[in-house]
Amino acid sequence: MNKSILRKQLLEKRKNFDLDYINTSNSLITNKVIEFIKKNKFKQICIYLSTKYETDTKKIINWCLENDILVFVPKVLNDNNMNMVLLNNSSLTNLNKFNIYEPVSDIKASLEQIDCIFTPLVGFDEKLNRIGMGKGFYDKFFSLNSYNYLKVGICFDKQKTKQILVDANDIKLDYIITENNHIYKKTKL
Repeated sequence: MNKSILRKQLLEKRKNFDLDYINTSNSLITNKVIEFIKKNKFKQICIYLSTKYETDTKKIINWCLENDILVFVPKVLNDNNMNMVLLNNSSLTNLNKFNIYEPVSDIKASLEQIDCIFTPLVGFDEKLNRIGMGKGFYDKFFSLNSYNYLKVGICFDKQKTKQILVDANDIKLDYIITENNHIYKKTKL
């Protein structure tokens, strides 16, 4: 199936998730992501500031900040690129052109020191392919910044699809974490 049609279907499906499912799943996913961070002793992560229909990242971010883990989040640049910039308890945020909060700060991550980048997903398949919102921000970021960090998708299990047709610009993830503890591994840590 054409990727843009699949994206549209998955976005519509995600909008219709039951509130109980969302709340229960967010709690389970949060716990699994925190355990993943602890198990791997991460010191610096990049993670997205979640929007209405995405897997909620607020508790993950708060836990990291409380446990002295440096947190960086995406900041959109004018040319459809992004940087990862520092987020802390005193960070001021603004809505960007996509109605996503991002820090006012321009303190960039030293990407060679990042342990893991957690990404949002619209959909995924068992081969660790992902569908995002369609602008290619993460694929472009990963291809321009290929350091030794893990690429981990966070999403609801119901966002899984049979197959995603990929093109040359698509970059696979290393792991995907869902509420059902489905961690699909490409490589072992």
